Amino acid sequence: MINGPDTSFPELQFPVVCHFKVIGEQGRNLQAKLEHALCSIGIEESMEQGRSSKGGRYVTYNLSVMVRDRDSMIHIDRTLRGVEGVKMVL
Repeated sequence: MINGPDTSFPELQFPVVCHFKVIGEQGRNLQAKLEHALCSIGIEESMEQGRSSKGGRYVTYNLSVMVRDRDSMIHIDRTLRGVEGVKMVL
């Protein structure tokens, strides 16, 4: 049991480049929806398509973006999670 904050990992130092991996449903125009959502919060970087699941039902998209603080990082994460068709954000 841990009684205090976990000190085994160093605290993030901002600004920092964050790497987001989005897993979502294939064939739902997901990349355009993700990029539109990001654009609405002022992020113009493109998502790069990654691998598809073996059955072809899911696809991954990757985003690397410089964030200035923890609140910005959380806002990007929540924005990505709110896109229709997204199943998971890592």
